[in-house]
Amino acid sequence: MNGIRRRVAALAAALSLAVLVPAAVPAGAAAIVPGGGVIYGSVIGQDHGTLMGGTVTACLVYGGCWRATIDSQQTYRFDDLPGGAFTIGVTPPSYGARYVPGWYAAWSPGNFTASYGNATLVYAAPQKILPPIVVPVRAPTLGSITGRVLASTGAPLTGGSVMACGLTAGCWSVAIGWDGLYALGGLLPDRYRISISPPPNTAYPSGWYSAWAPGSFTTNPGAATLVWVGAGNVALPTIIVPAPVLLRGSISGSVIGSDGGSLAGATVTACPPIGPCTARTVAWDGTYLLPNLAPANYLVSIAPAPGAPYLAGFYSSFSAGYFNPVLANASAVPVAYVNVALPRIVVPRFLVVGGPAATPAAPATPSGPAAGTTAARPLALTSWIRPAATTQVRSMVSVPAGAKVELVARTETYYVGRSVEVWRRVDGGAWARVATRTVAADGRVVYRFTARDDAAYRLRMPATATALEAVGLVRRVRVR
Repeated sequence: MNGIRRRVAALAAALSLAVLVPAAVPAGAAAIVPGGGVIYGSVIGQDHGTLMGGTVTACLVYGGCWRATIDSQQTYRFDDLPGGAFTIGVTPPSYGARYVPGWYAAWSPGNFTASYGNATLVYAAPQKILPPIVVPVRAPTLGSITGRVLASTGAPLTGGSVMACGLTAGCWSVAIGWDGLYALGGLLPDRYRISISPPPNTAYPSGWYSAWAPGSFTTNPGAATLVWVGAGNVALPTIIVPAPVLLRGSISGSVIGSDGGSLAGATVTACPPIGPCTARTVAWDGTYLLPNLAPANYLVSIAPAPGAPYLAGFYSSFSAGYFNPVLANASAVPVAYVNVALPRIVVPRFLVVGGPAATPAAPATPSGPAAGTTAARPLALTSWIRPAATTQVRSMVSVPAGAKVELVARTETYYVGRSVEVWRRVDGGAWARVATRTVAADGRVVYRFTARDDAAYRLRMPATATALEAVGLVRRVRVR
């Protein structure tokens, strides 16, 4: 009989805790022996959050409950408790629904249990201090957002992405499928702003979901609609992304001959992997502009005007002068909605194909006064390109004995400061170096001398550890 009475009293205590009945002396208060017992301690959240305003209840096993409020220090206190065994229950505040209600249990983790049957009995004493009760966080109920994203043409925006960013819960992102569908799962309860990113390398605009905008899409973040996600799935209407603004790019730059000559009238062509090529003529100042290019990687080729003594080839970012005659060495130029300015392309001169052992042309018959007069006369000039290295351009001039000669060679300005050697050969013998000059700030090399005998002269820029052999053609020959 006593066992039944004890179980009935325990059940009554549990019900009084669940409904948070006001603390009152039970009907059997006459059976409770008054005393001066004290029980106090602290209550904290498992995530170190506060349960201020919550309630701690001390209930006698045989009836009667006393309540205390958790203060700003997260502590509670019971005074003047009668003698007897108590269960200590914890009820989170109304705004703290994230915490689990339960009881003090000395042998459980955090001194807390959610089961009344595992509660520890506490006996009041003049100074009874309980260890901190750590209240666990309630497992969140997760939700999801699903929907579809289409282009204004009706095609799925495959390859793009949808992101949901909560006000406090963080962000989740997912790719748009082949059919335009997306599903964002595992979302904590919160209000979310939904953003849409188009596939890479497309001109579709980025934006946000807006319930009141046409196509449920807006490019104004201030007009985005916050979507509440709790338990379950939220199905959004289809988001229609408007047609892209067809922005196009261009390629511009300039070309020049390796001898400083003009390539005006040459043709510069840009060809994408798929689609038509775009060609323009080089202007009088060597510049060109290839406009209205759709986003793609382009190969840029240069074709000199008919009869011009220059090679045809391609833009190559890794070749000297950014030029290479071999298609396999061409560099792709990425274009996307802006102008791409290429560096100046230096095109080698093509006159006579041969090598250093090639026999130079015989001196031309003077067309003016004889050597030694104050009038200048032209001299024979031959040039060639070595087949093994198209960047090695050399010049040779035959000079009669007694002539006062001024050789003027022009190179590129990025060779300023490099040495240029003057070589001399008599009667087809071996070449011998006779002088060294330095490239001036304007790219010129000048060598003045009086010829002692009939000989051939040429200029050579030696190769270095960081630069190939290169030299401009002799642009001008003066004989005084």
